[in-house]
Amino acid sequence: MEGVITAKGLCKSYKNVSVLKDVSINVKEGEIYGLVGKNGAGKTTIMKILLGLVPRTSGEISLLGASSESELRVRRSEIGSMIETPSFYPYMSARDNLNYYRIQRGIKDKGCIDKALRLVGLDDTGPKKFRDFSLGMKQRLGLALATLHSPKLLILDEPINGLDPEGIIEVRDLIRELNQKSGTTVLISSHILGELSQLAGKFGFIDKGRMIKEADIEEIESAGAEKTVITVDSVAAASRVAASEFPEAIFTTDKDSIHFTSGYSNGIISAFSREGIAIKELSSGRETLEGYYMKLLGVKQNG
Repeated sequence: MEGVITAKGLCKSYKNVSVLKDVSINVKEGEIYGLVGKNGAGKTTIMKILLGLVPRTSGEISLLGASSESELRVRRSEIGSMIETPSFYPYMSARDNLNYYRIQRGIKDKGCIDKALRLVGLDDTGPKKFRDFSLGMKQRLGLALATLHSPKLLILDEPINGLDPEGIIEVRDLIRELNQKSGTTVLISSHILGELSQLAGKFGFIDKGRMIKEADIEEIESAGAEKTVITVDSVAAASRVAASEFPEAIFTTDKDSIHFTSGYSNGIISAFSREGIAIKELSSGRETLEGYYMKLLGVKQNG
């Protein structure tokens, strides 16, 4: 599949301080690609360079098949983006704000406003002023602006930042709908890794300005063995029983749980009950995006 975004050897320095170091990234057509990293890791800088908002120090970029500076300027007009907080006029309605940007951007089709507002669920806000919008409504209007010209590519920096759970679900479903129904390719960053794992199919892990790994969701999920976590009233007693009666089991503990990564069987539960160990909770699952990321960084986790 064609690479919608390709960057090779991307570097950025400010006054001899290196912010990006030899970053390469490949986003294919139709993908939702998640950028993962701490605050200050370089995620926003990558996005700003791709959008032409800040110049790169060195490296190569290709966007929608264009690589020369003149071609990139043209292709960037076909990209929708939301970087940091969108700027809207507080005393204007959602429709008037979008109409202002439509005129400013030279978009002749007035029908794009209704289409964008319907898409994000703001078509019934009428004359309500932007200053009276909830945070979730403001974020959705930002997405409406980003999609005003039916872009082939969306670049979204922390679009669910600050939203309540309902707002996060709304924005997540909206991005998924754009991808599935319109075929829009999406590059998105978020520090809420649980949400990002439900949305993206491929991830780039950034740390201290470097791309440390690219991986798809299948690779991440298969990287870790099935883990079973049992919360008990006595970790010491549970450890003793597991070690003596199930020598093949591999486990670790934290202050209130025992974590099995190999050799777990239902017989362990019976053994705990027989020894009077109360089981408060039991859960199991594969590797999570957060766990995978922490392992890449070499951060030790409980369990």
